Amino acid sequence: MLIDILKEKISLAFKECGYDEEIRVIKSNRPDLCDYQCDDVFKLAKINKEKPALVGEKIVKKINNFKNFNDYFKEVTFAEPGFINIVVSDKLINEALNKMVNNEKFNLNLHSSSLIKYSIYKLFFSSNISFVSTSISSI
Repeated sequence: MLIDILKEKISLAFKECGYDEEIRVIKSNRPDLCDYQCDDVFKLAKINKEKPALVGEKIVKKINNFKNFNDYFKEVTFAEPGFINIVVSDKLINEALNKMVNNEKFNLNLHSSSLIKYSIYKLFFSSNISFVSTSISSI
């Protein structure tokens, strides 16, 4: 769910920078640095005969200038030699969790206890995302 939303937003930045190739967003293999990452900067730099740092910085600048940046991201940075590091916003996490709570597919009957909601939150997101949201009450 989250990865699809992030891929859509990151792909938009790539396209707006003139790169039409398909990209992928994956869970970070370094959760101490970010939640998700995109390493397609290498591929695009090679195809377009550009330096990875130039490609990465251009894309990150575009993402950081999105009008609705805070709806999706807490932080997006470029890391040498060619990684786009993505930290997801609390708002996006809470919206995704709300959708899960209210979706019969997940069979989560959580309308009675905030403690149960918090436990489910940790169960679904702590293995994927390296932060704990302080705005659980909005669930």
